[in-house]
Amino acid sequence: MRRKIYIGWFFVALAAMSCAREDVAPDGGDKIAFYVKTQQAVSASSRALIEDTDDLLSINKRPPLYVTGEGADNLANTPVGYTANGVWQSDEEWKNGQEYTFYAYIASPLQTATSTQGGVSNISNNGKTLTLQQPTSYSSDENVWADYLLSYRVSANGSNKGLVKLDLERVTACVELYMARSEKVGAVNITGITFKDVVTKATFGISYHAVPKDEEGLYGMKNSWIVTPDETSKTAYTFNPTSPLETYTESDDRFDVKYRQMRFLTIPQTLIDGATLSVSYTVDENGTTASYQSEFTLSDYTPRAWYRGHKIRYFIGIDTSIKLEGFIEPWKSVDYIETTLLPKD
Repeated sequence: MRRKIYIGWFFVALAAMSCAREDVAPDGGDKIAFYVKTQQAVSASSRALIEDTDDLLSINKRPPLYVTGEGADNLANTPVGYTANGVWQSDEEWKNGQEYTFYAYIASPLQTATSTQGGVSNISNNGKTLTLQQPTSYSSDENVWADYLLSYRVSANGSNKGLVKLDLERVTACVELYMARSEKVGAVNITGITFKDVVTKATFGISYHAVPKDEEGLYGMKNSWIVTPDETSKTAYTFNPTSPLETYTESDDRFDVKYRQMRFLTIPQTLIDGATLSVSYTVDENGTTASYQSEFTLSDYTPRAWYRGHKIRYFIGIDTSIKLEGFIEPWKSVDYIETTLLPKD
């Protein structure tokens, strides 16, 4: 029996929501100090994927901010460590009446990539130029994926001595694959999943460094980057699940973690020239095991790119029909948006 597979594509922002934090000190005292208004990052210390500000402040994460301050004496690509109460405090004191412009970045991990470990390297121009490379093989260990975030440029006056609020944007995209079976079919086992022709390395150079009041640009981003993918770095991410697919009904949340099969961070890229998603699986058909394989050309699903600062979600459902079809739901569908596109005051 031929099987119906339906694949859905969903697109949500990785930029997080803002919140008034009770654990952020009202000011940093005489020393210049910072807090992160909104955050989704990979920790430079643990390198575990951080989903929001609360995770950023959890013990064993708290990565350093690399701060540059125009008008400051000793803040030029300077690592500033986490202090307490949601604050990263530098050693430099405010100067009364001095006008400053600050920005910061998080790089995780700050190292040259290997085949099994992503990394951020070749950082120059105080964080405005860099190379980011992901592993060439897939791993379900979130520690292996590299990430990079750059804040907007923020003005401050030394007479105010307030905490400097930083808004950060990430340059990576997050790709997730969810799979489930209909209650109408027998047990389904996935024998192999492959994302083919994934570009793993790129250089980044900022072309416009935003300030918080700037208008939203492409898909809600404010910073603009020139991204140069290394086309020779293409790889295939393959995963072989070991557990049968869970069942799914229309009343279920298709993005429940129990349906998730793969998750990885990637450089932003267009999905052309052969980028595919292939799935091999078996179905129990009245006691007989039948094997199937399906392949999807990712450029057939709009938008045909993995955009920086966003999460791209694919859903594959296996049903009893006799044909293979694909469908797409717009990323602005309120049913599948998890966060707002930009930090909001």
